[in-house]
Amino acid sequence: MARKRLQKAEPLWPLVQRPGFLIRRLHQIHVALFQTRCAAFEITPLQYSLLSALATRGTADQTTLAADVALDRTTTTRCA
Repeated sequence: MARKRLQKAEPLWPLVQRPGFLIRRLHQIHVALFQTRCAAFEITPLQYSLLSALATRGTADQTTLAADVALDRTTTTRCA
């Protein structure tokens, strides 16, 4: 059995430069800010998104609202 030659390790990609890490951190910061600013209203970020979509549209059916906030139609019924 032939031995593989050890290859020089590639330089590490710093965590703070990775898009997935940065997106996750942004989401964590957003949720914390939302909870601080909207705690008195006792609504979730998803409920806020649906209310915002309704405020923009005036009226909408469940399928349209789901598309506006990038949800499947069934999930919108569980947010009420």
